[in-house]
Amino acid sequence: METNLKASLIICTYNREELFVETVQHALKQNYPDLEIIIVDQTKEHTKATTKFLDSVKDKINYIFSEAPSITKARNIGIKNASGDILIFIDDDTKFDENFVSNHIAV
Repeated sequence: METNLKASLIICTYNREELFVETVQHALKQNYPDLEIIIVDQTKEHTKATTKFLDSVKDKINYIFSEAPSITKARNIGIKNASGDILIFIDDDTKFDENFVSNHIAV
C-alpha cells in the first residue's frame, strides 16, 4: 500500500442529525495516517447535541456550512476545499470500519 498519498474524506449532509454524527464518529476512527475529514453541512439548524458534538471535534475536521441544499453543490464545495491526492465521498448515513480509507488507498 502506498501511504504517501493524502486522502480527503468528504461527507455531505442535510437534515440527518443522529446518522450524520455516527458517520463522523466512524470517520474519526480511521487508521489511515494522512487523512483530512471535510464536512459540507447544509442543515440550517442542528439540535443542541449535534452542535455540542461538532464543537468537540472542530479541531479534527474541516467543517463548511453551505446554505443551498444541493448534493452536487455540496460535493463541489468539498472538492474545492480538499487537499488530498485521493478524494473519497461518503453519504451522511454510512457506517464503516477503521480500515475503510486504507482499503480505498490500497486499491
